[in-house]
Amino acid sequence: MYQLIYISEKSRHFELEDIPRILHIARINNELLNVSGLLLDLPEHFIQVLEGTQNNVESIFTKISDDIRHCNIRCIYKQTVMLQEFGDWSMGFSGELNLEVIQDTIHIANEFVRKQTFTNIQIDSLKLLLKSLNPTSKTY
Repeated sequence: MYQLIYISEKSRHFELEDIPRILHIARINNELLNVSGLLLDLPEHFIQVLEGTQNNVESIFTKISDDIRHCNIRCIYKQTVMLQEFGDWSMGFSGELNLEVIQDTIHIANEFVRKQTFTNIQIDSLKLLLKSLNPTSKTY
């Protein structure tokens, strides 16, 4: 199992109405490729984790990197992992978080935006945060 986590900034091309389309396409494609993950939508950033075979995850990440709706895309973690950690979601989405969780998450995401290198503890902390954000059951 291969896992990749990236963070990016929303570009001027991003519109709120894009989210349902992004999720719809990601869920279909991820299910076909047996890729799981979670998309965290923050006011100025995206954080996403993808899991699957290395070829499939890297292929999806290449397509994501070419998407003009975000910029300054930084892969902050990619590695083979023993266990699938986000397997319950073809593409989980944490778009309906309460204000306190959003503020905490923004603070943590901003720390990752500023850093160039990461310790294992920092990566593990981010993964725990992402796993704690239950994806919405809202259907678009």
